[in-house]
Amino acid sequence: MPPVMGCSGGWHRNVHEIRFCPRRRGQRLFREAEEWIMHDDPTWLCSFVNICHILGLDPDYLRQGLRHWRAKQSMLALKQAA
Repeated sequence: MPPVMGCSGGWHRNVHEIRFCPRRRGQRLFREAEEWIMHDDPTWLCSFVNICHILGLDPDYLRQGLRHWRAKQSMLALKQAA
């Protein structure tokens, strides 16, 4: 399992910076974080699901938001490339 990313008030900006970092490290970090978020493993203490439950958050709602954000970013990238 990848390490848990730190939480901050500017998480959206941090995710965007990591996702669109031109360097391989930033892309790898985003991919690992996304895999951690999408993985549904309640047996692992530091799983995304367990952390969401501890914080009183709905993991599926957050995942849906990430999917929506990714789709929007992909559409924007396609428009810019055209």
